[in-house]
Amino acid sequence: MSRMPGLDLLRSLLILEGIFYHASLVFSPHQWIYSSPNYNSYSLTLFFYFFHLFRMETFFFLAGFFSTLVIQKKGINFFLNDRARRLVIPFFLSLLLICIPQYYFVDKYVHKINEYKLENLLSHLWFLSILVIFIFSQIFYIRKKIILSKIYFIFFIFFSIFLHKPLSYFFNRVFIDFSYLGFIISNALKYISFYIIGIYIFNNIDFILKKIKENLFKLITISTFTSLILIFQYYLFLKGSWHNMSNLIQKPYKIILEPSLMFINAISITIVLFYFFSKMNFKSRYIDFTIKSSLVIYLIHHPIIIMTAYYFDYQKLSYLNYYLIIVSFSFVIPTILYVLLRKNIVFQIVFGLKRKVGITLVHKQPTQ
Repeated sequence: MSRMPGLDLLRSLLILEGIFYHASLVFSPHQWIYSSPNYNSYSLTLFFYFFHLFRMETFFFLAGFFSTLVIQKKGINFFLNDRARRLVIPFFLSLLLICIPQYYFVDKYVHKINEYKLENLLSHLWFLSILVIFIFSQIFYIRKKIILSKIYFIFFIFFSIFLHKPLSYFFNRVFIDFSYLGFIISNALKYISFYIIGIYIFNNIDFILKKIKENLFKLITISTFTSLILIFQYYLFLKGSWHNMSNLIQKPYKIILEPSLMFINAISITIVLFYFFSKMNFKSRYIDFTIKSSLVIYLIHHPIIIMTAYYFDYQKLSYLNYYLIIVSFSFVIPTILYVLLRKNIVFQIVFGLKRKVGITLVHKQPTQ
């Protein structure tokens, strides 16, 4: 199978949407890294919450799909070396160059961080940690030649849907000092189903695309209905009305209904997006630029959002202007850095960019 440019674009758009989502959290009435004291907007938070319902699920689905593609085309050794260059090295260097400076800025200017917690440093890079876990798990299963039957596969998905929240709660309440470990484990459990489904669809792509086409209207209907329920529940949560409801409503919903709805919603939207973007076969320099620059822009944007929101937080701006300033700075500054430095060897190493090795061929004149 050749690489699908439409799916590469989808993955890049999902990455970049995180900038809009993080900027909206500045306006959220609930505490984020930086929450504006002057600007609060339920509508803005709700709008981007919709994308958050499926964004990371679709991202990990595509990660499983593309990982299997690379392994099939290039082999396991190439795959491991490539992922070390593109994920592991950028993880540690981003920690040093991006996360630690952000940590000290927040501690000095935003709010005093009274105790050291690992999640304060690594929260921005959590998805890279989980990707590394998934990659090594996939390689382990390939090398051990383990094959899951459909029954075990369904049971595992059921297990991951309903266990990740109790596990996170357990670490946050019982093992407080290991809350970040609990966060990583619970989220790995939450998203690994999508990674595995991505692998499964890659191996059965013709059959799956045919089935999606036959059930496309049903999938869109299901995703619309479940999205409306989840957004309404989050609206009640933001307004504080949710906490006033009876435990007879809250607990069954949180334990059984919400995890089920979130999984059904995310997988239905993921499959619909996969179907439409898999049909895109055209290329352009703008699409190519978006695909190549998206991860760099995303890794750099996080501290820029916090600093921009902090320095422009005054009441003379309208809500829209304040939001647009935050988003604009968070896109423009990383994009300029990418354009100026993408050919620099250090910049390429830090962000795992593909490096071109120039080869000079010396042609000898034939002897007479």
